[in-house]
Amino acid sequence: MHIVLCVLHLGIGTILDEYSAEEKRKVIDHWWSAKSHHGEHLRNVAGFLLQNSTMARGDNVRHLQLSDMWSRTMDGEGPSICIALGITSRQGKTNKVGRAEYTCAIRHKDFHVCTVGMVAIYFF
Repeated sequence: MHIVLCVLHLGIGTILDEYSAEEKRKVIDHWWSAKSHHGEHLRNVAGFLLQNSTMARGDNVRHLQLSDMWSRTMDGEGPSICIALGITSRQGKTNKVGRAEYTCAIRHKDFHVCTVGMVAIYFF
């Protein structure tokens, strides 16, 4: 048991340090249950999910426009149609020269934590 705790501790501050499904759900439920400022909360949920699923920085997500997003059907990814939400970024803290950088998110089976669905709700 002691070894397991040490291994878990070593993940803090690394790529292994992530939100659990339950933690993610609690954050989203908090914003969904708000009684006012619904547009701001939709923006916050969409931004949170985009950052989490694409490993994007907050400033990259805040500057996104609809024209920076695109979709692509992923062939051979299971029995149902798999559509990926693609994002092209040419600016940000780690990209000062304007090169095109690409990230993507794929639909999640749980609609509460689905990045693609939440971005669609926010924009449309």
